[in-house]
Amino acid sequence: MFTRRKFGEIIILGIAMLLTRNFSQNEMECHCGCGLAEMNSNFMEKLQLLREKCNFPLKVTSGMRCKKWNEKSGGHKNSSHMKGLACDLAVDGLRARIVIQKALEMGFDGVGISQGGSKFVHVDLKPREHGKAVWTYS
Repeated sequence: MFTRRKFGEIIILGIAMLLTRNFSQNEMECHCGCGLAEMNSNFMEKLQLLREKCNFPLKVTSGMRCKKWNEKSGGHKNSSHMKGLACDLAVDGLRARIVIQKALEMGFDGVGISQGGSKFVHVDLKPREHGKAVWTYS
């Protein structure tokens, strides 16, 4: 897998480090540019299995977040993104339904659904006091 980064007018091409068969460190990095990408290995294994069960590519729109970026992006103050235990996947329609169904069957702890303006499904392995959670974003 190749990666392409642009710094000013300089384009740097390189090989992306894979965290799993289908997910690279680059796509899991914090979007603020700090380079934070310390995803939990158990989460990444489960995400890879989800991708295989869905049998179609899953585009990550948000993986790891530093505290600063989490606040800027409106994330929860105890967001599992900051612990490398969550990601948001760009899916809609039938594919969103498949991701949601498979994630619930596989035992992800949290599944958040946004199919309004921004279409994504959030999956996490955040332990919760009252068990697993499913929610929608308004």
